[in-house]
Amino acid sequence: MAASVAADYPDRFRDMGDAGIRQFINRAIQTGRQYGIETEGAIAVLIQLMIYFGEQFELSPDRDWAFEMLAHPVAPPVLRISLVRDRLLSRSQGRMVTQFRPQE
Repeated sequence: MAASVAADYPDRFRDMGDAGIRQFINRAIQTGRQYGIETEGAIAVLIQLMIYFGEQFELSPDRDWAFEMLAHPVAPPVLRISLVRDRLLSRSQGRMVTQFRPQE
């Protein structure tokens, strides 16, 4: 997974190194566990969303909705992560969100 993340998102992970990427993935796994998301495919989707929208989805206007959906008490985990992915990516039109940083 670490090699895949580094290869697919080199700009996001250039400065983190292998250890930093592995720590990021472990944080994603821990977040997934909090919501019962534990399959490899569902964790991969969660990792993608965390890369696109921040580890706490802080770059998405749908952050609160996303965490409410992830915590839904009845819907299966795969459905929850799929719904979150669909909504967040549809709002960004599939683009990665970046923070605005004015030039110094």
